[in-house]
Amino acid sequence: MLNKEQQEVVDSTANKILVLAGAGTGKTHCMLARIKKLVNEGVDPTSILVLTFTNAAAYNMNFRYNSDSVGKFKKISPEFKTFHAFCYSLIANDVEVRSELGYSKVPGILSESEYASLRKTVKTKYHIKLSDAKLNGVGALDKLEQFQFDLFKNCIKRELLYTNKITFDMLCYDVCELFVKRHASILKYFDRYKYIFVDEFQDTDLKQWKFVQSFDDSKLYVVGDALQSLYSFRGADSSIIKSLATNEDWTTYQLHRNYRSTKQICDFANENSTYADDSYRVAIDSDKEGDSVNIVDVDFCGSQKMFRSIEERCKQLDSDKTLAVLCRTNAEVEEVREYLSDSGFQLSDDSGDLKWKRKLLSISEDDYEFLNFLSSNLTNEDYAEYIRISSVHSTGEFDIQNFLKFFQNKGMSQSIKMMNSIHEITWNVDYDYLIMYDKLLDLFNIKYIPIDFSEINSISDLITSICNVIDNIKTESNIYVGTIHSSKGLEYDEVHLVNVGGKTFRLTSEDNNNVYYVGITRAKTDLYVYVCR
Repeated sequence: MLNKEQQEVVDSTANKILVLAGAGTGKTHCMLARIKKLVNEGVDPTSILVLTFTNAAAYNMNFRYNSDSVGKFKKISPEFKTFHAFCYSLIANDVEVRSELGYSKVPGILSESEYASLRKTVKTKYHIKLSDAKLNGVGALDKLEQFQFDLFKNCIKRELLYTNKITFDMLCYDVCELFVKRHASILKYFDRYKYIFVDEFQDTDLKQWKFVQSFDDSKLYVVGDALQSLYSFRGADSSIIKSLATNEDWTTYQLHRNYRSTKQICDFANENSTYADDSYRVAIDSDKEGDSVNIVDVDFCGSQKMFRSIEERCKQLDSDKTLAVLCRTNAEVEEVREYLSDSGFQLSDDSGDLKWKRKLLSISEDDYEFLNFLSSNLTNEDYAEYIRISSVHSTGEFDIQNFLKFFQNKGMSQSIKMMNSIHEITWNVDYDYLIMYDKLLDLFNIKYIPIDFSEINSISDLITSICNVIDNIKTESNIYVGTIHSSKGLEYDEVHLVNVGGKTFRLTSEDNNNVYYVGITRAKTDLYVYVCR
């Protein structure tokens, strides 16, 4: 179901659409509904390109679009990718694009440490005296500095070409530049993609925005919330979405109805977002009544009063509820985790994004969906390497065994190891459905619950039954401690925001105010804010 605001977006005939979506207002649901409407009306799915900023988000949208019913996935669907994955896929699969960038074969991705070492070597060898800031393009350059800057860039480029390497940022920006200049090698992509969707648009940087604008004959749809812009330190430029809000060439819609939080939490979020200009600020509202927000004054950051309050709430937490303690810095995360662990609480190892049902539903009749799930949990650099390896694999196929061979030591989380165990059980030809069921329940540490096996005729049927059994059973800890950045896009029944106003979390900058707003809007029913006075 769509509300009135969402329906207007879905039905819009405008060619350039900006959706300012407040926290919890169903922006992804609305965007996917518009995409499905276009396809149902005859638009070729392969002419739709959907871009976002994390592999997990791209996977989530692809999954939600394709999973009309358990185990059934469309063979032809829009392309859901991160900016970097899209650009690298062109380098990996298009000889013309690769050649234009100077590569005769698919380049490998230079790690951050390797790139730092290369920069240091080039600076020393060619006596480059520029600061790292200026070498990164920050600050004006005089004539001599410009010469050194160009020399540095040319030497780096020459060394990368010689070693058949490319940096993670270059693979995106170099390809984007081809689009901006409308190079002959990429004209076919202007013909192919007639609908461009961009999620989390507030995280776009200038080069990515120019790339989107280069599709001047395509219909553009961008959605985001300037209040949730958290990545200026990575180059994200929220001024882009702010400027579009007042651009008469764009049709702007706002989504106000919050489906996550209580009215009291929404009101509190609105009270703390007045630092933003009304031209792009979206006030959120909810018809769900709840308790008042709990403001707890503490004398100093990390006080025992704060820890005791959090500990008491963890003790009172119902087994079917989730609680998150969200911090501004990793150091604070470690402090809170240590305290709660010493107090006997089991803590979640991840931010809760990997839900049991999604883990199970990624098991399909072939490896495609399963590989999508696994690869979505790789780091950006490793994901780019996954694209490279899978595109040049000698057999032309890249299966689960190959994936684990290359990436099992790449920081694979317990959740991904669990996924492999699920895969091994459900693909074992020696197991009947009863054995599979028993082994999966053992894997999830769930006591045996009888089901009617006469109704199970496929793996999809079995997965449906297991989903029904464990829908409300939590086998992992329901207490999470992490940074506010790590919780973006997620939600919890109860949220505790620590050390607000302290030395690491002073609400004197737009960045920190945005972080605070994101933290507030993660809460569904209960919110505790620990304010350092």
